Parts: sequence; C-alpha cells; structure tokens
Amino acid sequence: MRAGLVGCGRTKSSQPGPANTLYTSSLFRKSYDYSQKNYDVTYILSAKHGLMESDKVIEPYDITPAAFLKKEATRWGAYVARQIRDKVGNDAYLYFLAGEHYYNPILPFLRNPYQILMKHLRTNQRQRWLNEQ
Repeated sequence: MRAGLVGCGRTKSSQPGPANTLYTSSLFRKSYDYSQKNYDVTYILSAKHGLMESDKVIEPYDITPAAFLKKEATRWGAYVARQIRDKVGNDAYLYFLAGEHYYNPILPFLRNPYQILMKHLRTNQRQRWLNEQ
C-alpha cells in the first residue's frame, strides 16, 4: 500500500466540513489532488487532529505544528506515528506532501519506509513542482 500524507493548510473555510474541503489553500488543494491521483489512500496531517481521513468532518481551528514547543512536537509526532500504524500498518510506503514541521516530529517514531516529496522547497516552488506533475 502507498499512502499520501498531506499537510493541512493555514487557510480554511469558516464553516465546519470534511477535512478535504475545509482547507482551501492552493498548495493544499494541489498536494491533495496529487496524492489522490498517485497513491492508494490519502490522509491529512493536522496539528489539532493528527492523522485524519479525508472525509472527517471538523470545525475550523487555528493551530500549527510550527508553533509547537519541542515537547509538544515530540508528543504529537509519537501520536501520529501510532495513528499511522493503526491505519496502514508498518509496511505501507508513506509519501509526505507536507512541510518539515509536519514530518520531522513523526519520523523518529516511524517504522514505515517513506519519501518526503518537495523536501526543502518553498511554498511557491512546491506549487510549481505540483503544477509540472
């Protein structure tokens, strides 16, 4: 199994809705669409909810992993890694379409093989890369 893990976006709808429609930024949309086309399953990484299925209905919120203290980031990363094991096991190949504040706390706890797409690219460079795919 190949699982795409898409980082949530800062720009959100003001109304509750499924996670895949709540986040409205261009980068999120392009990353989500890329994952849907290329992988068996797509999950969304949320600072508030951890690993989410795309259709989970949630309220808008204003939390980002970039604001986590080291201890909070470690706790969140361990939590998300457990969620990944519960959802896809340790053998699924993971593809991160997210910034370093999302994947860095998770990686020390992962047993899965993984790839970080667009690593070290800025937002506009990520969008350009996704447009070219």
